[in-house]
Amino acid sequence: MASIRNSILFLSVIALFIFLGYQNILNGEFIFDDMISIEDNLKIRGFDYFKNLGIVEYAIDVVSGTRPVVNLTFAVNYAIGRFNPFGYHIGNIIIHLLNSFLVYIFVYKTLNLTSLQYKKAAGWISFLAAIFFSLHPIQTGAVSYISQRAEILASFFYLLGLLFFVRGLLDASLKSHLSYAAGIICFLLGIGSKDIIITLPVMLFIYWAYFLRDLPNRKDQALKMGLLSIPVLLAIIYRFDSIRNNTRIGFNLEFSSYEYLLTQLRVIMKYIGLLALPVNQNADYDFAISKGFLNPPTTLISVIFILLLIILIVLLYRKWRIGSFALLWFFVILLPTSSFIPVIDVIFEHRVYLASLGFFLLFSLGLYHGYSALKAQEKIRAYAGAFTVILLIASLTYFTAKRNMVWTSRIAYWEDVVHKSPMKARSYVSLGSAYQEKGLIDFAVAAFSKATNLADIKEKPNSILALALLYSEIGDYNKALSEIDRALRLSPINSPDLYYVVGTVYAKAGHIEQAVKSYKEALNRDPWFIIARYALGELYYKTGLYAEAIFEYRAILKIYPGSAKAYNDIGAVYAKQEMFDEAEKNFLLALKAEPNFVSAIKNLKSVAELRKKQR
Repeated sequence: MASIRNSILFLSVIALFIFLGYQNILNGEFIFDDMISIEDNLKIRGFDYFKNLGIVEYAIDVVSGTRPVVNLTFAVNYAIGRFNPFGYHIGNIIIHLLNSFLVYIFVYKTLNLTSLQYKKAAGWISFLAAIFFSLHPIQTGAVSYISQRAEILASFFYLLGLLFFVRGLLDASLKSHLSYAAGIICFLLGIGSKDIIITLPVMLFIYWAYFLRDLPNRKDQALKMGLLSIPVLLAIIYRFDSIRNNTRIGFNLEFSSYEYLLTQLRVIMKYIGLLALPVNQNADYDFAISKGFLNPPTTLISVIFILLLIILIVLLYRKWRIGSFALLWFFVILLPTSSFIPVIDVIFEHRVYLASLGFFLLFSLGLYHGYSALKAQEKIRAYAGAFTVILLIASLTYFTAKRNMVWTSRIAYWEDVVHKSPMKARSYVSLGSAYQEKGLIDFAVAAFSKATNLADIKEKPNSILALALLYSEIGDYNKALSEIDRALRLSPINSPDLYYVVGTVYAKAGHIEQAVKSYKEALNRDPWFIIARYALGELYYKTGLYAEAIFEYRAILKIYPGSAKAYNDIGAVYAKQEMFDEAEKNFLLALKAEPNFVSAIKNLKSVAELRKKQR
């Protein structure tokens, strides 16, 4: 009973301080990829997509890079609060809280499997590990960044699945078999969240080798580990299909797999440094690619350091198995992003979210051994331990809350980034867009101009076209078209996003033919580029090309059958032609997909009034 009371107390303390550390982001804005993941994501604006999602469709979505489980949670947020960031932040904090509880349970159970040495102190060590995990400032990159719900949700299924799998290996009872089946379900749900889950079967095998291999039920364990080869195979297929289908992942980037691997050794060193001392955190690092062992020289230092850690993992296996496991956990979890498979963005703090547990467990064990080695009276040692824990919790909460100030607004976020990455062009483009949204036009122009000066020949069109879009939105079409010409002269544009911007500028300037051509170019490169298809449909509608407009909106419905906006826009086209029956039918379909869709409600009322006038 005492241990249960202690666990409830520990978990209550964790919950309280997570709230204190993260309460200042609750009214924060959508930032960075949140606009793509949420505001522009049509899949979350209803549940029809998920109702029609069978096993085959789920697998196709996962392989194509879609995250259906994450989208489902966003759809719940959207149903409750539309585009109010508050609910999305609450969702992330709740998942992080659940993960912290799972960390406590996982560490507690693992310590009880290792040796008698930690059984009495397992609760306190687990509490410390969970405190580090829940309140360390580096976790803000995953928790406060709404789009990285993918990271924390995959971590939830990872931890829960591992606990189920471990329980499933303990004996041959029915409860164990059901637990193992639950672990497989968690694995498959994790696949629909983010690909860090692909290391779960590897981690389970490592866990078995470290802590479970001496149990008597060898045959049952062998059968279950064999069954796990099926999801392992699925995971391998998933990963390499993701590489093939994602231009931001794979072997066709500007740096080789060898250079990426060398770079990741430095990245891992950076992660370890941030875990030990979280200073100068950056949401978008300007991190140079390693071209060789001495370019830069820190590459060689990183290689030596990582090799020493790997040797340490091997040496500790017999003498201090839990320490060896903690270090190995850190490296295995990082494998999907910190290996030889290149990813265009070489470093992000959110990637260390779950991996950090390995080092937090080491920190906690170190504090325990330091406390145990303290030569003092029991009462003095108790006071020293309590003071250390209180100071630790207070410090972590303060620095997490302070770091979270960066995540409260787009301007604060990008100003912090450009301060720490002053030579990164794309950060100035994003800062300029943030200024533009707030009407700070002069600041936006300065940021876009700075980006243009910093960018290489391939990047320059991004900042120039951002400036063109700004000029078009404030009505200075001559300058907007001049910037378009400048961008097109610099280098060929191949990105559908940039063609969309070009089309938008032409549309605002009244150059309809060129706008249509640019939107079509965007769609030729990406037929699923829904924003461009909407823009093209709207352009056709405004210019009286009603059949063409309906064609584009119906094309959207083929991709997203439950799109309320597409039905509403089709209804508007029919209403414009005084085809009120068809208009009403489509407005009702829009409301069926999204019952509180304001535009469809207003349009239905307008159609009813127009009918009365006709009579």
